[in-house]
Amino acid sequence: MPVSHSDLPTALTTAHSALFERSFAAATAMSGWRSVATVASLAGNDRQTYHWFGTPPSFVDVDHDEVPFDGLNKFSLTIVDKLFKSGLQIDRRALEDDKLGLLTPRIQQMAMAAEHFIGDRVLSQLNDNPNAYDGTALFADTRTIGDSANIDNNTTSAAASGTAPTVAELQAAIGTVRGQMAAFQDDRGRVRNQTPDTIIYPSIHEQTLFQALSGASTPGSVALVTPAGNGNLTTMNGYQLLRNPSSDNSAEWFFAHTKDVVSPLIMQERLRPTLESQTSAMSDSAIEEDAFRYTVRMRMEVGVGEPRHIIKHTFS
Repeated sequence: MPVSHSDLPTALTTAHSALFERSFAAATAMSGWRSVATVASLAGNDRQTYHWFGTPPSFVDVDHDEVPFDGLNKFSLTIVDKLFKSGLQIDRRALEDDKLGLLTPRIQQMAMAAEHFIGDRVLSQLNDNPNAYDGTALFADTRTIGDSANIDNNTTSAAASGTAPTVAELQAAIGTVRGQMAAFQDDRGRVRNQTPDTIIYPSIHEQTLFQALSGASTPGSVALVTPAGNGNLTTMNGYQLLRNPSSDNSAEWFFAHTKDVVSPLIMQERLRPTLESQTSAMSDSAIEEDAFRYTVRMRMEVGVGEPRHIIKHTFS
């Protein structure tokens, strides 16, 4: 039975808002980017200054010395949120003629698009290489943080074919990166001894990565290797493997340590995506254009976290 004018606004607002929430939650569960980003909720303001960078003081023998007290670390980063929207307009007559089913997949697509947009914006920082909390680009050959030795998280190695590594070349690069990250020092000069657990890779070289980690193939093998997982995040031999949809550079790989309080990337969420609708017969769009409108609205922004928790490796 066609939806009546009196029932239409309430029915659409309630049902489609719930559908959007369910679809967004499902898309979030399938997203891999959240494994490499700290999600920080922001309330009551349009910006947040983060003071939790750096490392805590050392322990001392208090039988022979006083307890060392430290304030918040001297490093900080401020992120100001931005407003993002996406809109959809539909013909009133389609709904009046009982074609609500035609709108359902579009609502679901809008929810998925919202999550994809957030993920792409987070991962795009790997290519943009903005400054970290210490004022140096996230990936740099030279930096010190506090009393640390040099921190080089921008490594390179040669590939016989130019930019596409072979299985052996990728295995060698993984070993180099692990050793490099393990030697990074904190801002008090202590060795951190942390190694990457996540590889963010260009999708064009997916099978090369799978074969490099599986150890089941020889150079030149075309046998397919499929790891466990779903969405764009899979697992193999102790690594999380994350396809990078934001990268158009097949030579750039990223190795991240994610088992820490501070992740390599930050997503600051002020207001999560919500579906807003103009389904009143008295709205401007309904009267002037004989259409109803839906808007997805969110407030968020991204930033970079701890540079010692990620290394960019380029094959050349």
